[in-house]
Amino acid sequence: MTSKRFLSAALAAASIAVVAPGQASAKTYSVNVVAQARWTGSSLAVNLSGKPIGSCQGTAALKSYGVLFKSRCKGGRVTVRVRYATGDQSRGTWRLVSGTGRYKNASGTGKFSGSIAKMRYRMTGSVSY
Repeated sequence: MTSKRFLSAALAAASIAVVAPGQASAKTYSVNVVAQARWTGSSLAVNLSGKPIGSCQGTAALKSYGVLFKSRCKGGRVTVRVRYATGDQSRGTWRLVSGTGRYKNASGTGKFSGSIAKMRYRMTGSVSY
């Protein structure tokens, strides 16, 4: 898998990390996040900003199914799985697969699209917590 493809997936996954903290009664919130990636040595770092939680930082790892993004946000961590659209690494879908701390019961899904060259993606969808 090329570094551009890996970066695309990482950015997409990163956006998913913008999930709000878990609460006793779940509410659904819209996700509108921008993910910006950069290489730091041999690792890919991703910064997220947008609603519903503000900003998070994380890293991405290439997996057989796509990319797994692990993000640290205020109050907890989230893990997001990203899948590319068939034949197009600049868009696809994301799913929140786990969380800890304030994000323990969070769930969510959505879509992403953006620029591989600029390593910048917009994530949209919904999360419940």
